[in-house]
Amino acid sequence: MVAASAGMLNRAGKDPMQPYFARYPRGLAYCLSGIAIQSLLPGTPFMREGIEVFPGYADRAFCDAIRRDADVYFHERLPDPQSGAFVLARYNQPLDDYDRFVFQIVNYHLLRPDICTPAIARLETVASARAGTPMHVASLIVQRDYPDRWTKRPLHSDGMHFTMKSFIYLNDVMRLADGPYVYVPASHRAYGRRLLAISRNFRARSHRYDDLHRSIAAGPEHAVLGPAGTMILSVQSGAHKGWSHHTGEMRDVLVAKLSVRKPAKAHGHDQRALGVQAPIDKAEVLAQLAKLAESRGPASAGGESRGS
Repeated sequence: MVAASAGMLNRAGKDPMQPYFARYPRGLAYCLSGIAIQSLLPGTPFMREGIEVFPGYADRAFCDAIRRDADVYFHERLPDPQSGAFVLARYNQPLDDYDRFVFQIVNYHLLRPDICTPAIARLETVASARAGTPMHVASLIVQRDYPDRWTKRPLHSDGMHFTMKSFIYLNDVMRLADGPYVYVPASHRAYGRRLLAISRNFRARSHRYDDLHRSIAAGPEHAVLGPAGTMILSVQSGAHKGWSHHTGEMRDVLVAKLSVRKPAKAHGHDQRALGVQAPIDKAEVLAQLAKLAESRGPASAGGESRGS
């Protein structure tokens, strides 16, 4: 963790394998295919807004059990490599300095089928009803966000093709300082602004064709607050992010990615390169955050600052 965490502050924000512009034809194709798929789906209230919040979706015992597992797999021992699950660190991604203090247990459902199998079945039923077409879960992921005012990814979509995600808060997220999920309603149907974002990202020489902060803005009114067990379901071609000025409690979330296709293989196999090789030293993470605070100073509390 010590060697890797130095990279949190010092990694060059460039992809050595591919020039930035090579990503844009694929991004444009994803955007157009997503528009086509969305136009074929029923005009349900959910599909018009792109988001729905379900208070009290999961009970606290469910949330607490997953958080206990997270403490073990993040900080004590990594999942057995034979299980198909692994811990991913966002600071390992080579594109930029986004999300340097975000960690994920990918394929958590392979570690705990006893609690995840019924959760997946229920979620697929709910998501399919909202989308008006069968939706399938590819994976369950436990995500841990440390308080971070500097490297949060700004408003973005997930590749601009049509997918959905669910987010279950595993701890209370009752204040903006606790880093709530942010979503701009109906932005998945803002086709002109999404295409404009691709153009502006290209001119900015960004490796992230699916960033949306150059054409769409968000504020506190778009943040979803709620106690542990609150579930959010959203269309991921819409503009979303974690709240930028995350200064309060660490946020744990159970994330599910849903698509119209049944998963053909274990989700996240192509992300293993981002995996950590040793358990995460929480004290080291906090020390890196303190060092970052000292070097960069206070960040703006506004919704669309550097990390928004």
